[in-house]
Amino acid sequence: MKRTMLLTLAAVLAVPMITISTAQAQPTMEDRASAYRLGAFRMIGWHLGPIGAMAKGEMPFDAEKAKLNADAIAALAQFPKNGFIDGSSSNEIKTRALPAIWERRDEFDKMMNDFESAAAGLAAAAASGSMDDIKPALGKLGSSCKECHKAFRAKKN
Repeated sequence: MKRTMLLTLAAVLAVPMITISTAQAQPTMEDRASAYRLGAFRMIGWHLGPIGAMAKGEMPFDAEKAKLNADAIAALAQFPKNGFIDGSSSNEIKTRALPAIWERRDEFDKMMNDFESAAAGLAAAAASGSMDDIKPALGKLGSSCKECHKAFRAKKN
């Protein structure tokens, strides 16, 4: 009896929520692209965290964990560029992407390709199982990020 009442109550409460959610405007393709690239960059950052901490000596080196994360970064590195579609520089989702990305697209695309190569290099270095190999590759990846951010990312307010 109690279970039936709870299920009925849940169903009654769910109807207005379904109505509200379907009545809202659907996100535009540009909004979806912005969310996509932000998600990809967040996942890359998630996997960079442990490798960076190991490189700084903030956590013990674990070759298997370093390789797992470096492989994930290399796989994910190909995705963000797909989210930089025309019109996604100024939409409902606020990002720090500068209009220069679309104005100097060839330069931006080259930097994204350099980022992908550096990510692949990190994965190759991590496969060695040696932090001595990982650190320079991590530095190269970090430089790739920094150069692109300098040219194409707004500073934090």
